[in-house]
Amino acid sequence: MSTTDPAAAPIRLLLSSREAAAALSISLRTLDRWRDAGLVPVVRVRGRVLFDPRDLVEMIDRAKSETNKKGAVEMPVSPRQELGTHEHSTTFDRR
Repeated sequence: MSTTDPAAAPIRLLLSSREAAAALSISLRTLDRWRDAGLVPVVRVRGRVLFDPRDLVEMIDRAKSETNKKGAVEMPVSPRQELGTHEHSTTFDRR
């Protein structure tokens, strides 16, 4: 039985929309809205829209720095909202 060295596995530097949405636990539609609103940058390669995981982490860090009084992180749901806006946003509790 052969084992594969994890260090030899190729490193995925960019995520597809589906992978990015899954990593953020959001729908593809929400990710599209955030992308269209400029909340998360994209990388285009041969017509494909891809996401840098570091940009996703940075977006989360920005939202975490703008927490509400309940200690929850709020992310926008619609493109009209900006990070830190509390009205009509999805809340992620820090537990």
